[in-house]
Amino acid sequence: MQRLEGFHKGDRALVFMGGPSVLKKRVDISRLAGKGFTVFLESKALTERFLDWGLPVDYYLMFYPDKAKSNSFQMVVLQALLSKLDLKPLVHPERHAQIDYMLSHLDSYLSPGKQNITHKRLMWNADVFLPGSPFELLPKLQQARLIAYQPALKTAVSKQIFEQEMHTFDTDESPGDLSLEGYYKPLIKDGRLVLQSSRLTNSAAIALYPLLKFMGFSKVYFLGSDMSMLGTMEHAAPFTFLSMSDYRQFFDRARRAFGTHFPSSDRRDALEDLQSRFLSGDVLTLFSPQGRDSFLALLSGQANYRRPRSELRMAKRLLMAAQGIEFVNVFEPYSYALPTEGVRNISFEQMLLE
Repeated sequence: MQRLEGFHKGDRALVFMGGPSVLKKRVDISRLAGKGFTVFLESKALTERFLDWGLPVDYYLMFYPDKAKSNSFQMVVLQALLSKLDLKPLVHPERHAQIDYMLSHLDSYLSPGKQNITHKRLMWNADVFLPGSPFELLPKLQQARLIAYQPALKTAVSKQIFEQEMHTFDTDESPGDLSLEGYYKPLIKDGRLVLQSSRLTNSAAIALYPLLKFMGFSKVYFLGSDMSMLGTMEHAAPFTFLSMSDYRQFFDRARRAFGTHFPSSDRRDALEDLQSRFLSGDVLTLFSPQGRDSFLALLSGQANYRRPRSELRMAKRLLMAAQGIEFVNVFEPYSYALPTEGVRNISFEQMLLE
């Protein structure tokens, strides 16, 4: 990564996150080709549907390579297994063969984890990945450079060889309170890029924002950043579950399989969010789309499959703290997506005109 410091000074980046809103709103990604963007692709957004658009990718983000060993639906199968939930009655029949394959080949891909907590009871074996996963599709991104977190790469891969150019980074060894000053000023130690370590759980917040700044971009557009837990591209919940009420059954049963940081209930998460907004002194945020969404979740007890709201608040804090780089969210209104706080939100058509 050291070689990429300032390499894209003044350039514009497009980070494709692949939220289901992109397909639901029929956004034609192929129109972005030749528009002068340096294109970044999020791990699970590498799917057959994305490849159909023919958009050249400059950087493939595999910060945590284990994420690329399964597509979004395959991850749901694993989470259902960890939650002791029978998934077949909830999803489209054409997905049943994938479930059967994973359950019958489980030992080939996963081993018992060292921690007895739900989302870590099974861990990926090195040098294996599921059919139809981003790892299997990776050879189709011949021109893309790969970016990975070095310790995670060592765990996920021991013998596998990548044809693409690889860039890696490290983090410091003692995570503490997040320093915004240090967050956007990573260090070079012994010829390696070292980012500030933290207790952040969202990979974009952990590494993507400071890396984009480090590489010199002046403007970054996020596309398909729905900030929901619905999954990515054609493997997301709206396209794999029989209905969103069926996904609700899975979502509520599998909360612990998303991580220990995941809220135990939507109502509790919404209440904590409203309290945080009130105590921050910025009372107007209570009436923002995010604040109104929390009010509705508090009243109904259910939200539209949001990421933990603490992640949304932290993303706002980090994005607003950046100097010399503008972050822009491309937002197409969709039932399960919200605009991003702290940045401009524009339509896809507006982005094409900028």
